[in-house]
Amino acid sequence: MGLGVIARSFLLALQQLPDPRFRRVVVSSILITLAALFTLAVALSFVLGGFFGSFGLFSFWDEQGHAGWWVGLGSFIILSVLSVFLIVPTAAMVSGFFADHVASAVEERHYPHVRHSRAQSVGDIVKDGINFLGLVILVNSLALLVSLFLLPFSLFVFLAANGWLLGREYMHMVAQRHVPLQEARVFRKAHSGSVWSAGILMALLLGIPILNLLVPVLAIATFTHLFHRVSFSA
Repeated sequence: MGLGVIARSFLLALQQLPDPRFRRVVVSSILITLAALFTLAVALSFVLGGFFGSFGLFSFWDEQGHAGWWVGLGSFIILSVLSVFLIVPTAAMVSGFFADHVASAVEERHYPHVRHSRAQSVGDIVKDGINFLGLVILVNSLALLVSLFLLPFSLFVFLAANGWLLGREYMHMVAQRHVPLQEARVFRKAHSGSVWSAGILMALLLGIPILNLLVPVLAIATFTHLFHRVSFSA
């Protein structure tokens, strides 16, 4: 699986963005992600504000709760800023619920003769999403520490770390529709270099505002192409 195959798969994914099924997934995942992050920010502001004797962010007229109000407001602002970084992994987790729609749209158009896919349970999707979110936080925390010692190469550290994360997550997500998880892992490891390269391409898109919100859908479509192209050529 060379760079040419990766580039071709990505271009095919881009060309299919106008597909109504793609659009529905993009809109739904963005709205759910924003709602989830906003709810989390508000909830955190209430919880932290409550420790200081008020009801958090919205206790504007509580004369005894000035400290709580400021803590609540501060926590809301901080989490809102962090949401810039959390929105992509959160969107990736949410998109897991819609992965079948995107992959099916790709397969119906480009691979009509593939065998029927295996449906993942809601529990498995939630579990995989939470594990991925935790892995994103862990790996990026480690990448940040490494970047402090390698400041000139911090961008490359970020791309390498997130390229590995995205490649791992989306190849597993796509492959599991057709093979068990253990086989999906074997498949990914057998093509680790190409999977990582495709993940780095997705990581590059994370730095482009607006376009980064399309990463989950583009990644599912791109890795669907990669999986089938390699499977057919094997």
